[in-house]
Amino acid sequence: MLGPLLAADRLTSPDLAKPLEVAVNDCRTPINNLANWPSADNFAGLAASTSSARLARLFGDLFDRQQALPDRMERFQRAIDAEYAYLYTRDVQGRAQTLPASLLTIFLAARDPLRYMVYRPRMVEQAAQDWGMEPPDTDRNWYVHLLNWLRPIQDALTAQLGAQTDLIDVHLLLWFNHRFDADFAHRFGEDAAGNPVLLPEPPLPLRALYEATRRTQTIALCGPPGTGKTQLARTFITHWLLSGNHSQTDADAYWAAVDTGNVAAINQRTAEAWQQRTGTGDFAVAIALDER
Repeated sequence: MLGPLLAADRLTSPDLAKPLEVAVNDCRTPINNLANWPSADNFAGLAASTSSARLARLFGDLFDRQQALPDRMERFQRAIDAEYAYLYTRDVQGRAQTLPASLLTIFLAARDPLRYMVYRPRMVEQAAQDWGMEPPDTDRNWYVHLLNWLRPIQDALTAQLGAQTDLIDVHLLLWFNHRFDADFAHRFGEDAAGNPVLLPEPPLPLRALYEATRRTQTIALCGPPGTGKTQLARTFITHWLLSGNHSQTDADAYWAAVDTGNVAAINQRTAEAWQQRTGTGDFAVAIALDER
């Protein structure tokens, strides 16, 4: 949606501003996901208050490959930051609104996705850490360094796939690597024979509790009596045991321990379930009920 608007022939249109405002608003969610809130809102507001001719000059200069890329990016950044200073108040910490580097690279990638890639710092840092690479330098030429840093990754990906890849493919690879720990790694475990298995996703109503177990050893369910805390805890633990390749007999044994108040047995059952699920033996989860 942004790409066609930023094409060379489209930048000469006398009505660039309104379509650009609409396009940024239509892409609001992905832009804010990539560049953080309120990136899309701020730029849409700028497009609404800036002439088409000025926007065309700003983007024309940014995309002018006859000039050094760091110089183009710096001029664009300064110009947009100056507009933001006029349009928007400072945040509660007194900081001025500025154009995020990620949004600037979104514009570059929208114009030429085979030459440029959207910059997401955590994604790059994760790849460098996981793959034993030195991260790209972060001086004034940081984006040029990033593009150079990506080349061997693209070459390796091309060799692995047996087909020519581009920076869109590289971005997907970096994204998957970054999201693996959050979205997929917790689903890898072992069956009773020690074979690797992909564990089932928890049912949607239980997913928030599963997310919590990855951050803490204690979960507190709070609410007045009769709001379903005990039922939720029972359902969660039973499903947890079963999804860890345990049997209904094991689940029944767990609840027998619960009914007798045998805390040691409860924790042991829970620890066994977690070990079965993740391959580690150093994690136990306690679920506390708070009826306030």
